[in-house]
Amino acid sequence: MRACKCCLLSLFLAGFAAQALDGTVTTTEAKPIENAYIGLLDANFAPITSGSTDAAGKFSVAGAGGKYLVIQPAPTAGDGGVQVHPYQPRLYVLGENEQSLALKLSPADSVILEAYDLEG
Repeated sequence: MRACKCCLLSLFLAGFAAQALDGTVTTTEAKPIENAYIGLLDANFAPITSGSTDAAGKFSVAGAGGKYLVIQPAPTAGDGGVQVHPYQPRLYVLGENEQSLALKLSPADSVILEAYDLEG
């Protein structure tokens, strides 16, 4: 009887487990984008969880209640040591109960500026 109670409790709690959002990030030419930052945000733009893409451009982030997904490709070094995103970072609005995405990023030269206050 005790084993049945534990089994039922496990099944009940599994219903509350965070759903995973899976997907791939590729270029418009279908080449995978590796090491892109993936951030899941709630409706107030507060971070829920984050991850990154693997060598095949695949990602999986767990978290319920996500409203927005931020995709930011890893920067590369441009002229003079300035960092550049070779593909356009994006913010996606997620649909209700969305669980799998195939995202394509357009080529771009987005310059990364770093600013510091007087304390560094």
